Amino acid sequence: MKVKTAVVGVGSMGKNHVRLYSELKDSELVAIADIDSQKAKEIGKKFNINWYSNYLQLLQEEEVDAISVSAPTSTHYEICKNILNSKKHVLVEKPISSNLEQAKNMIELSKRNGILLMVGHIERFNPAVLKLKELLTEDFLGEIVSLSSKRVGYYKPGQRAIFDVVVDFSIHDIDVMRFLVEHEVKSVYSKTKSILSELEDYVSAILEFENGVSGIIESNLFTPTQIRTMHITGTKGYAEIDFINQDITIYGNLEKEGHKASKNQILKYSNTIIGRPFVAKNEPLKLELEHFLNCIISNKTPLTDGNEGLKNLEVAKMIMLSSEKNMPVNKVS
Repeated sequence: MKVKTAVVGVGSMGKNHVRLYSELKDSELVAIADIDSQKAKEIGKKFNINWYSNYLQLLQEEEVDAISVSAPTSTHYEICKNILNSKKHVLVEKPISSNLEQAKNMIELSKRNGILLMVGHIERFNPAVLKLKELLTEDFLGEIVSLSSKRVGYYKPGQRAIFDVVVDFSIHDIDVMRFLVEHEVKSVYSKTKSILSELEDYVSAILEFENGVSGIIESNLFTPTQIRTMHITGTKGYAEIDFINQDITIYGNLEKEGHKASKNQILKYSNTIIGRPFVAKNEPLKLELEHFLNCIISNKTPLTDGNEGLKNLEVAKMIMLSSEKNMPVNKVS
């Protein structure tokens, strides 16, 4: 079975959805739509598929099973609402929507229409994250005590004007922390700042999880180099993830703890306290789209379904509210 796919919004991220849908064995790419008709035409011709400047026309004229929505966040709700009501499966880029009520309505629409709603939290499909999750399951680090992330990079002033440092940037680390800790965030204390632009372009946040684990998030949009890292402290060891290079470094006396290499777990030791797990590197978006298609074919709940998207957005809103009130918060009011 091939899933008939389409993409709404073919900007920098949407172009990659188009490319991958044209390559994946379980996908038959049939159409795209973008408000920029010239851009839609160019990509449509490149991939020899139908193109539209209005996604509603695509919905009326094309036989489609699933649609990726890569349009601006402010348009997510309106576009997804119409697609969900047309009973097409949806993968919407993160964040799920601009506000919580819209996100809840999208989840309700997907349930009412009996179709899948998945949110594109791409770092959840980063091979390094998946490998670390496996290591945690196998008790390589013991119990998690704390996590700390740094996600920084340079964005031109014009780009910063369309970026929300928390909702568009830090939400990656919110999602990964929730995935690794397996508990929800209980409270948040944060500071946001406007350093080089009118909008907030810096955030530092402390998350307290229900099981007592602490998470520290730092993000900004003006550091002149890209850094995407997370450090995890456990009762038996310490791990560092490099999201960009898809590498993991583990510190801990793993050899004395009795952790041995196996056919499923290849460890290369430079000494007894540093482990570099083998990570089968791959394109996270490809893994994400493969998962989406597989969930449609197998009728399974996506790893990052609408509820996961909603929970991540709730934490992002808590971070913003804490900074606004200059105090810890434990709910979005």
